[in-house]
Amino acid sequence: MENFSRVKEWIEIGKQVGKSDYFGEGDERYLLSIGIQKWEGEYKFYLFKANEYKLRDLDYYDAEGTIRVTHFEELLSLINALSPFKLDELAPLKGQKIFNPAFD
Repeated sequence: MENFSRVKEWIEIGKQVGKSDYFGEGDERYLLSIGIQKWEGEYKFYLFKANEYKLRDLDYYDAEGTIRVTHFEELLSLINALSPFKLDELAPLKGQKIFNPAFD
């Protein structure tokens, strides 16, 4: 529970947290990147998902986009519904960010 509280704290002060990793879904493997950041009073949840074998085509992806929500609890629902990652697995990003919160 300590990690959950820590990640929530980072989000509430406006840090971008996220994770990128490969995961299996059926017989396929996918690259999944998610990012969360509180920006201008709302939470932004970014998701990018692409089949590992089709990543050679730079224009290919299965899903990509940003979802805006106003309540922290909605973030938990999004993570559970759209990702195999848990909130306590996310961490502040060093260097390049997963997404730019100024753009949707």
